[in-house]
Amino acid sequence: MITQLKQTFRLALPVIIGQLGQIFMGFTDSVMVGRLGAVELAASSFVLNIFSLAFVLLIGVSTGISAKVSQSLGANRNEECGGYLVNGLLVTFLTVLFIALVLFTLAPYLEIFKQPPAVTQAAKTFYILMAWGFFPLFLFFGYKQFLDGLGKTMPAMFVTFVGVGINIVLNYFFIFGHGGFPKMGLAGSGLATLLARILMALAIWWHVQFSGRYNVYLAKFNFKFSKTKIRHVLEIGVPSAFQYFFEVVAFSGAGILMGWISLESLAAHQIAINLASITFMIAVGISIATSVRVGRAFGAKNLMELRQIGMGSLGLIVLIESVFAITFIVGRNFFPTIYIDNQRVISIASQLLIVAGFFQIFDGVQSVGVGILRGMSDVKIPTLISLGSYWIVGLFLAYVFAFPMGFAELGIWVALALSLFVSSSLLVTRFRYLLRKRSHLDMILTSQHDSSF
Repeated sequence: MITQLKQTFRLALPVIIGQLGQIFMGFTDSVMVGRLGAVELAASSFVLNIFSLAFVLLIGVSTGISAKVSQSLGANRNEECGGYLVNGLLVTFLTVLFIALVLFTLAPYLEIFKQPPAVTQAAKTFYILMAWGFFPLFLFFGYKQFLDGLGKTMPAMFVTFVGVGINIVLNYFFIFGHGGFPKMGLAGSGLATLLARILMALAIWWHVQFSGRYNVYLAKFNFKFSKTKIRHVLEIGVPSAFQYFFEVVAFSGAGILMGWISLESLAAHQIAINLASITFMIAVGISIATSVRVGRAFGAKNLMELRQIGMGSLGLIVLIESVFAITFIVGRNFFPTIYIDNQRVISIASQLLIVAGFFQIFDGVQSVGVGILRGMSDVKIPTLISLGSYWIVGLFLAYVFAFPMGFAELGIWVALALSLFVSSSLLVTRFRYLLRKRSHLDMILTSQHDSSF
């Protein structure tokens, strides 16, 4: 068991660092745009909130690639990995086309979001540039998921951090007009992000196609599309996208409810969510690594190893999140002061961090639980679990606790904690159920075997 934990954590560490790199990119963007003024910072936040839903949909759909690649690898069908790469790239490209169509159609009507006119006006060029920035992401995430499925997580981490560095440098030149460039303000940040994403996509594409390290998987690589492989990727990717979507909408909805209470409540909510999102990246890294390793064991039909990996990862995330839980509770009065000096906001945020401390474990378990089941190609039931947990339990109870019952901000976060508890409990129950149904697993494996390209 200890060996399994070491292997999972070794695979997860580069993913975790890469995820934190993405957060750092957003953090540096906010800091540099914030120097322009409150309007520009608000406009940036406004656009990024809209795009966050599209972003998680693309990430979710692309996870179908890593799941199928890891299963093929486990079954010693190395030649299938290249087939899933090319068909997965088609899926991610079509997903980006759909996202871009929606975003560009929405672009002339940003006023419907009822933001201050100055914010909406400042956001328009930034919005368009960020929308174009989705196109290189289909290539980046397609190849990243391919590498993740092979268990090669270091390259994507390296490319991400190089991208962060490029983004910072280009922000410096484009936002403020240094180095002979015109001062572009917020639009400069959008252009910097677009160029950084293009370079990241080209870098990871070059690494896979020309480094020679993946020739065994790409030996029969061709551009012949397979309806079966596309369906396999979509069967995992689309439900996974909805799982992310349901959770993101629930937490975004909680933010809206906070705004109904007061500006101070909303600010406190953003502080607590930001802190929780940092620790959540650890869980995401463990989840991705677990999904890859479970997928490999699943493809090899090694149920004993699958059980050890799954249960070991659940134990590992409980241990890690317990440390974060204690940290949040002990530091609840200190952490908010890093963000703001408003005593009312600090007071509310410190209460929310107590709840955040308690739901750390549930949040980690549900994330890893989703990863385990995705590795087993079990995504339909987990999607229904996400819908029920986050929308029926989370959003509904958040409104009831906050307003009819009068618990205000604390009620909203208690409801979120309950939604995470329900989700984590049901996902672990689902995993244990599938382990007891070996005949069911064998049936899935038989039905999904495909040797065509």
